[in-house]
Amino acid sequence: MKYNYVILSTDWDVYRQLYADVTGRDDVCYVAGPQAGKKGLRKMLYRAHFNKKLNRLFPLPFKGVWNPSYFRNPFRDNKPLCFIIFRDWVSLDAYTGYIDWLKHHYPGSRFVWFLHDFVVNHNDFYTGEVLDLGHYKSVFDLVFSCHPSEAQDYGLTFHKVPLSRLFDPGKAQKRCDVLFVGKDKGRLDRLISLYDHLTGKGACCRFFVSGASGKTIEPQREGIVILDSPMPYTTTHKWISESNCLLELRTDSRAGETLRASEALIYGKKLITDYTALKESPNFNSGNIRFLGPGDDAQGVDLQFMTQPLAVPPEKTEAIRKQLSPLAFLEMLDDRL
Repeated sequence: MKYNYVILSTDWDVYRQLYADVTGRDDVCYVAGPQAGKKGLRKMLYRAHFNKKLNRLFPLPFKGVWNPSYFRNPFRDNKPLCFIIFRDWVSLDAYTGYIDWLKHHYPGSRFVWFLHDFVVNHNDFYTGEVLDLGHYKSVFDLVFSCHPSEAQDYGLTFHKVPLSRLFDPGKAQKRCDVLFVGKDKGRLDRLISLYDHLTGKGACCRFFVSGASGKTIEPQREGIVILDSPMPYTTTHKWISESNCLLELRTDSRAGETLRASEALIYGKKLITDYTALKESPNFNSGNIRFLGPGDDAQGVDLQFMTQPLAVPPEKTEAIRKQLSPLAFLEMLDDRL
């Protein structure tokens, strides 16, 4: 590739796993958040300098003094750099001028912003105000959104969130027929209704719901587990490997498909979803997908679909894996920039 890639990510384990296919490459440097590499007293000072409560009372100056600490060029060749930047770093830029600092110290570099969430969820660290998308569109060479509707509304480039495969889907034992893992986000009543419908047909369901503190599930619904915190992504993947079907429920009608749809494809699992746009996807057909009707009607989801494993030719799974891999994303950037 003609660029060396610097992925300025977060310390959330999900992103480490999403981009795992490329993080060991000689032409990729992955930075797991602004605090990465800071230890002991240095980490304490950094956290104090950027403390939200303290800065809301008295904005502490000179935050740009930390700019040299975030990234040091580890590449052995002189290829130009391409910085792929996630939300936390754009929030940080408002108080450190970090993007301009990078442009000054690494002339000729290219800059890409990937919005992995809705625009409204990209906020200023301290004020909570939505970041100025118009301004940053002029700062970056490319801005990507994982939501097709927002890409169209804001003049951004649509791209699915890349996904790396972490395990061999052919070696696991089955623990359930239908799996849901996610935050409540107002979906718990829908999940309970679907659980009752699907288990009523004889399926074994396991729904893991976080962000529902204070809510309880009746004893007869033992397959719905309320978590105190989100399930680690590696544990989620283990459950995926041990399930026949994944359940995808979107929290916003503007959203595109979630990661569950991509995971179903690369791990050879069936998908139950409320995202009817997937009817047009060449990767899904009547053998590997069922759509929920109005009001989360599960009438079209039959027991055989839920209980029979999906047989997918290895070459097809490998082709989809390459298509969804972050390496394909980097190769596309290499062509466009």
